[in-house]
Amino acid sequence: MIKTLVLLGTGAALAALGLTSPIGPSSAPTAECAGAGDFTYVEARDTTVWGGACHVSGEAACFGRRAACAFDFGDARVVLSVLGDRNLQGQDVFRAGGAAQVKVEAWVDGADPEAALALAYAQIPDLPAPVQVHRAPVAFAVDGEGFSVRVPGEIELAGELVPDRACCTMPESRWYAPLARVEGAVVGCADSCRVDGAELGYWAFEGENSVFIARSSG
Repeated sequence: MIKTLVLLGTGAALAALGLTSPIGPSSAPTAECAGAGDFTYVEARDTTVWGGACHVSGEAACFGRRAACAFDFGDARVVLSVLGDRNLQGQDVFRAGGAAQVKVEAWVDGADPEAALALAYAQIPDLPAPVQVHRAPVAFAVDGEGFSVRVPGEIELAGELVPDRACCTMPESRWYAPLARVEGAVVGCADSCRVDGAELGYWAFEGENSVFIARSSG
């Protein structure tokens, strides 16, 4: 069963007003916490993040506005769906335009949703507060060569890591970086990637090298 949360404090004010902010100073929910500790991260984009120059540059103007950022903290899981008014990293990657204005919708699975959301935001501090937060079961798995993130009826993300870690041996073909503060991310190919948010709508991007997978030790 999926429930919608009402956030308290600054997050609630921004969500109620439907405000957006650029990638820059954070207006996100905050919490007193020492850190996220060990966590696993999966990020899917609506653009190819590792591939040939012509292929990637051809997507830059019309794609790259969407991302799904999923965190597994062990006792809690969070998925953030991000929508920008332009390519989320276009100003960094292609030297075109200013920073994207973004909105965020969130799904949280855990006993303390506000604390879990604050942990996720600590890893991507430049996002605005979510316009809506849902309590929902989040299935999260990164095992061997595969990855999957699922929220029943709303999020379906699954695929495999790039064979032989070619994205690491050919870094000149990697055009984007993860939105979260993680190191050593490996690229994956999304066999399925569909996100259907109540506020930010539906998007899908499949069959491309469009996913980052990383593990972080706090």
